[in-house]
Amino acid sequence: HPKPVPARGKKSFDTTLKHKGKERRFFHEAKDFVVFSLGQYKIIMSMTIAEAKNLTDSIIQELGGYWPPLANLARLFEECGEISRAVNVRYGPKRVKAQEPLANLAEELGDALFALIVLANSADIDIEAAFCAAAEKYQRRDAQKIVHLEERD
Repeated sequence: HPKPVPARGKKSFDTTLKHKGKERRFFHEAKDFVVFSLGQYKIIMSMTIAEAKNLTDSIIQELGGYWPPLANLARLFEECGEISRAVNVRYGPKRVKAQEPLANLAEELGDALFALIVLANSADIDIEAAFCAAAEKYQRRDAQKIVHLEERD
C-alpha cells in the first residue's frame, strides 16, 4: 500500500483520474487533506463532507452528469452488496476460490461512500446537513438510553 503524504500549506490541487482510457483532471479546493501518491496520480484521502460533495460533483459532471436518483440508489445497493461480501470473506465463513481475488473492504466502503454522495447530489440533498442531523439524533437518543439505564440501578 502507498504511504500517505501530508499536503501541508496547500489549498488546492489537481486530481487526475483515468476513465475509459482517457485521463481527466479535477481541480479541488481543500483546507486539510492527505494524499496517496501513486505514480503521477494523487488520491485524496481526507477532506470535509462538503469537499467530498464538491469533488464528487466535479467528477460526475466531467463524466457526463448524474443518472436519475433511482439508478443511483441501485448503484448504492450494488456497492453495499460488495461490502457485505468483503465482510463475509474477511470475518465470516465465506471462502474465495483459488483464482478469485480477495475483496478489499476499504475500497468497497469508499465505493459505497462515493455512491451515497452521488445519490445525495442527484436528489439535491445536502449530505453534510443530513449527516449532522443524524449524528445529533443518535447522540440525543443514546443520551436517553443512558438516563434510562441509570434510573434502573
